[in-house]
Amino acid sequence: RQAGESGRGEAARMAGHETGLAGLPEPPQGPKWASINRAYLRAIIESQIPPYRARPYLGAGQSPEEDLEQQLAAGLSLTLREDFCWSLCFHPSFVRRLCFEGFLPICSEIANGTGLYVLLPKLHTRRCVLEFSELRVPKSARKRARGFRISVNQAFGRVIEGCVEQHGEDWLHPPMRALL
Repeated sequence: RQAGESGRGEAARMAGHETGLAGLPEPPQGPKWASINRAYLRAIIESQIPPYRARPYLGAGQSPEEDLEQQLAAGLSLTLREDFCWSLCFHPSFVRRLCFEGFLPICSEIANGTGLYVLLPKLHTRRCVLEFSELRVPKSARKRARGFRISVNQAFGRVIEGCVEQHGEDWLHPPMRALL
């Protein structure tokens, strides 16, 4: 599904949920949490879980993207400890903006089985850059790779399913998979 599209059934099911950018509903947090205001959830999480209190919260206010811009302009990348921020906003345009700004969006469930998910945007302070002009692939690796081929956008759904099958839902929880 493309950002901004929703079926009639989904719109009816999500009626009453807090809306995100452009009036689109936020993805549900789970039946127990869906109707609770995001600001209230944030306050509960920060009061009960000390690591979240110490991490910057992204996406506050009416425009999560503007909040992100303001925090980046204020030097977020220079003051960030442990590479992680957090958010309760799973709006597709917000997550796209996080990716554009260099964040890796990770999803985590608070206390397994609660159905309350948080977005943990990770901004690596050190990155690996592969310079293709300096890349040397050994002959033995090229020989072993002959039976494989590289493709793009051919089986994305199967790749995601394979990741979950092999590694579990560690960071590919349902709200994150819905965004992908």
